[in-house]
Amino acid sequence: MAAGFVTLRVYSIYYTARLELSAGPMKGFDMAKEKVTTTFGPTIIAWREAKEIGLRRFADLVGMSPTYLSKVERGDFPPPGEEKIKAIAKALEKDADEVLALANRVASDLSEIIQRTPREMATFLRAANGLTPKELERLTRQAERRRGRGNEPSRTILGAGVHRVRS
Repeated sequence: MAAGFVTLRVYSIYYTARLELSAGPMKGFDMAKEKVTTTFGPTIIAWREAKEIGLRRFADLVGMSPTYLSKVERGDFPPPGEEKIKAIAKALEKDADEVLALANRVASDLSEIIQRTPREMATFLRAANGLTPKELERLTRQAERRRGRGNEPSRTILGAGVHRVRS
């Protein structure tokens, strides 16, 4: 390690959070350029290990190489594309929208919906922001009834992701 170069790594014992900070020499130190990883990889590790699925087997299940998956889980690579994230969610029996949100993404169909009527959808989402999960579920059911789709499971926005709520 070069003189004046600092590397600090903090890992949660349960892999629920990981912060990796690599700083160059203190002179000219720019915090904005430092590497900070999300909780995507460590959360996937925790969920995978809770299901007692090994890395190689999991990589086969989701159609990724074990090396690439390992680097994604460690935060060395960013989360994969939408289809791979959906495969990960399916293998872990998690909601795909929740796992996409963990990767700081939204499903492409949501982007398309918003782009069809951007002003109205933006206004609606801002108005719905801050509603409780119960209020969001009620609002979702009203929208489903208006569209004649009352028999499908409700989907409500909760926190950072979209979660399935039983009807």
